[in-house]
Amino acid sequence: MDNLVEWHFLLLNDRARVAAYERAIAAAVKPGDVVLDLGAGTGVMGLLACRAGASRVYAIEGGGMAEIVRRIARANGLADRIVCLHGDSMEVELPERVDLAIADQTGPFGIGGGLFEIFNDARRRFLKPHGMTIPSRIDLSVGLAECPELWAPVEFWDERRLGFDMSAMHEVARNVGYEIHFTRAELLSEPACVLSFNFAASTAEASSGIATLTALRPGTLHGLFGCFQAELVPGVSISNSPLGPGTISRRAWFMPIERPVALEAGDSVGVTVHMIPAEGMATWKVEVTGCDGAVKAKSTHSTFKGALIAKYEDLRKMRPDYVPRLSARGETERAILDLCDGTRSVRQIAQEVHLRFPESFRSPAEAGVAVSRIIGRNTQ
Repeated sequence: MDNLVEWHFLLLNDRARVAAYERAIAAAVKPGDVVLDLGAGTGVMGLLACRAGASRVYAIEGGGMAEIVRRIARANGLADRIVCLHGDSMEVELPERVDLAIADQTGPFGIGGGLFEIFNDARRRFLKPHGMTIPSRIDLSVGLAECPELWAPVEFWDERRLGFDMSAMHEVARNVGYEIHFTRAELLSEPACVLSFNFAASTAEASSGIATLTALRPGTLHGLFGCFQAELVPGVSISNSPLGPGTISRRAWFMPIERPVALEAGDSVGVTVHMIPAEGMATWKVEVTGCDGAVKAKSTHSTFKGALIAKYEDLRKMRPDYVPRLSARGETERAILDLCDGTRSVRQIAQEVHLRFPESFRSPAEAGVAVSRIIGRNTQ
């Protein structure tokens, strides 16, 4: 979201979310603990950790909010206990191991927000041997969705538009997840858990889960609703499902099927979900069986099929036998990084880059823009 003020207003104004994290942090933090806040935002998790007794909090924030974290820490008399580190948590180094890592980067169906990747890295590089994470585990559930409004943008591409055939988008539209808020009225079944992940262990491996959902009433099946329940600590959870306790305002996921299917009460829908958390990829398979035992419909979908990949240009670079060669831009970036040898200033690097690549940079000042961008990502 471009408007960071609005985004953080929504996060802090979500009372169920804030109250759950406050209870969880109070229960998990012991006096003297060292805490890691991953994706600190306004730094509120670090503030709560200090209130609970943390001796030190490392707040990692990759964006401009890092300065806000520092200001808020100073305003609350905690500048000596909250250390804000600006950068990507996958690249930042800490001077010590931590007792607890906290993050809230949960996507609408668990994946996609970055939670799995940052916790895998944090467990390996930052956590003490018996360190904890908040959340500690996450359960992913699916339910049968009846929602013509969500189906409309899926089938939109099946019709001619402005007299042109737009069906090239047919497969893409049916192989992506749509972020939504759903209601109980739009569910044709009770949700069922298909996958669970414990953040005390690695969550990088591909995982599969199955569920059998039963239609509770007649209706039209348009796809699946996917939602999560995250256990922060034992007894404290949050969820983006409208059905359970701890419901927060975060959107869930709609996973469309190939075509709408009429269901009768008692019809059975077998669902298989396969996930590769480290790559943010999901596959969902649906098989609809009527009360008479006859199969009504089958379909298989994957976010890989929904990815807009230029098949020749992009896929050939993924082949193990592909021999990469730096582009002109790559050569420039390598030269800039090579010049970051600990002896040259940014001004000197920009001047040297201008001399080496006059066709790309008309002045040292123009080269300086590229230098600042590249060293901002790759240096400390």
